Amino acid sequence: MKAPSEDVERSGRSAPKKATLLQVARVIVSGLFMIAPNRDLGPDAPKIGPVRLIAAAFIGFALVIAALLLLVSAITH
Repeated sequence: MKAPSEDVERSGRSAPKKATLLQVARVIVSGLFMIAPNRDLGPDAPKIGPVRLIAAAFIGFALVIAALLLLVSAITH
């Protein structure tokens, strides 16, 4: 079995870099609205692991719920 680095060397492309927190957030938000820039989908797109993606989605979900609760609380008082 070949190592992934051997395939990268043969194709002439560098391995994708790990995504930053801002890039993960941008992917989550663009996925929410079902729009994605080409740079997030191409072969040179940063690599996002499933754990980071799920954690960012839960944090985003919690922020949206908190914002909705604050909005409802502000309207009812």
